[in-house]
Amino acid sequence: QAANEMRAAAARTAAYEAMRVASLMLPKPKVEKEVLNEDDSSFPEVQQLPNGLFSMDLAISTNLPAASSTESASDPATAAATAVRPESWQRLLKKETQQKIRERTGAAVLARGKPGGEGKKGLHLRITADKKATVLRGAICARDLLCAKQQLMFPPHVAVPANFDAVAAMQGPDAEFLRQVFDISHAFVDVQGRLSQGASPAQASNGGSSADEPLNFAIFACTEDSLDKAVALIKWRLACVEEALKQHADPDSFLRQKQAQAGEQQNDTSQTLQPRIAAPGSVTATENCMQAPLPDPRRLPG
Repeated sequence: QAANEMRAAAARTAAYEAMRVASLMLPKPKVEKEVLNEDDSSFPEVQQLPNGLFSMDLAISTNLPAASSTESASDPATAAATAVRPESWQRLLKKETQQKIRERTGAAVLARGKPGGEGKKGLHLRITADKKATVLRGAICARDLLCAKQQLMFPPHVAVPANFDAVAAMQGPDAEFLRQVFDISHAFVDVQGRLSQGASPAQASNGGSSADEPLNFAIFACTEDSLDKAVALIKWRLACVEEALKQHADPDSFLRQKQAQAGEQQNDTSQTLQPRIAAPGSVTATENCMQAPLPDPRRLPG
C-alpha cells in the first residue's frame, strides 16, 4: 500500500512538472472573464444571517418538464431551471458534488427538503458564504450542474505511461485549473472517466457512474458563451497535456529546443555584425595608423 502511494505521488509530481514546462511553451488563449452580476434576478435574494454570513435557498425543481417548455424558454437561465432531469438534481445531493462546488467557488452547499415537497419542504440547496458574491458564485455553479453535460475527450491515441498521472495533469494541483475555468467562464468543469489503456489506481479514482467512460473533461454550462469560453481553455489544456507527455518521455527535448533557438539567434547576430577579417600579410587601417610616424607638434611652420 505504501509503495503504491509513493508511486502515485511520484506520477503526480512528474505530471505537474511536465505541465509547468508545457504551459510555458504553449501560449494560453486570451478569454474574456465573465462578469458576476450581484443583482441577478434569476436567483433568490441573498440574505445576511445574524452571524454575519450570507445565505441563499436555491429551490430545485424535481418535476420532469414537458418537451415544449425547454424549447419555449428564451432565457438560458429559465431553460436550465425548468429542464431538470432526475440525474441532474440527484447529482446535487451527493456529498462529493457539494464538496466540488465548495472547491470551485468557496461557498458551502447543503441539500435540504425532499423531492416533490412544497415550499420550504421542497428540495433546495442552502448556499452559505462570508460574501454575497461568493454565494452567487455557488448558485451559478449549482445551476450549471442542472444543465446538460458536454464532453471533451482525452485523445485516445496518446499513450500514457504508468509513471505519469494524466488526471493530475488535466486538473492541476488541488484542481487549480478547474477553479480557473470556473472563475473565467462560470462553467463547472470536472475530470471524469478513466484511461482506456490500463489506468493506474490514481487515474481511475474519479469514481461514480462515469468511471467506465473514457477519460474526459465534463463541462456543465447554462449559456453558449460560458460553454465556448470553457471549451477554449480546455482545448489548450489538452494540448498542454500532450506536450507534457512528450517532455516526460524525453526531458532533454525542451533544453535542446531552447539551445536550438539560441543558436539560431546567434547565427542571425553573426550574419549582421560579422567583423571583416584581413587577408594574410595585409595591413589594416588600424595597424597603418599605428605604424605611421606622428608629426612633432614643436616643429611648427615659420
